[in-house]
Formats: sequence, structure tokens, C-alpha cells
Amino acid sequence: MSEEHDRHPVKPEQAADQATEYLGFMASITYDLGDGDTWKLPNPALFPPDMKDRYFEHLRFMSEDLDTKPRKNPITGEEEQIQIYPLRYNGKLINDEELLCVALMGSDTDYLQYLEDRTKPEVYAKFLAAGGVPGQINTAWQMMQRQLQERLQRDSKSS
Repeated sequence: MSEEHDRHPVKPEQAADQATEYLGFMASITYDLGDGDTWKLPNPALFPPDMKDRYFEHLRFMSEDLDTKPRKNPITGEEEQIQIYPLRYNGKLINDEELLCVALMGSDTDYLQYLEDRTKPEVYAKFLAAGGVPGQINTAWQMMQRQLQERLQRDSKSS
């Protein structure tokens, strides 16, 4: 690190803003939920720790806790468990995009409550009421990733 940086420490939030500006991708998208309320979807690389924990727990849930059924492996002949599709949890159909929204927009208890009785967290309910749809989250992340890839591709051509 240069001496210049040592004399002028940068706050972490400013550093993240500078990096995203330099790299040319969105750090986040802020959604207008109405009545002056907003919710910010960060780039996954910039999740705050509590959101990252909920996201990782969501990924763990999606890979380990969904309903499965036995299937005979056509090559080995051994029986293995595969997820039932459409996805189910305790016999009930689930929407994986909606579960992602619940994980990101809610709390740990909101996620469990949603799985039990489909109660939507307050922020997610406002997001839906404002015209949001669950698939927007992955679409926004894909857009952020594409922006970064385009920037990296432009930089590689100019060197």
C-alpha cells in the first residue's frame, strides 16, 4: 500500500464504493417500497455479515433440507437420494426465489416462520406490494455480474 493511503485512511463503506466505481459495477440496488421505505439489495460480494449468514444458511437449507426421494444410480446401481422437483419441504411446494427473498429481507426467525406457515417478513411483503417479484433478486445479481465481466473484458482489450 502506498504512503498516500497510509496517511489518509478510508472508511470501509467508502472503500467499497470506490472499488465498485472503479470496477464499473453496481454495489447495490435500492428498491422503493412506498411510504418512504426502501430496501437495499447489495452485490453478494458486499453483503453485511448478518445478511451473508442468512444467505449461507439459505444455501445450506436448499442443498440439505429439502424433500428427497430414492433413485437408483444408472451406472453404479446404488440407491441415492435426489431432491424432489418441483421443490418441496415437508411435503409442501416451495418457491426457491421467494425463500431467497425471505432470507435476504427477513431475519433468522422470519425464515423459520415462513417455512412453518408462509408468513412473509414485513420488508418482503412491502416489496411485493410495491410491485416487486421474487425473481428480481437473481436477475439483479446477474446484471451486476455482467457489468463486472464487461468492464474486465474492456480492460483486457485496452492493455
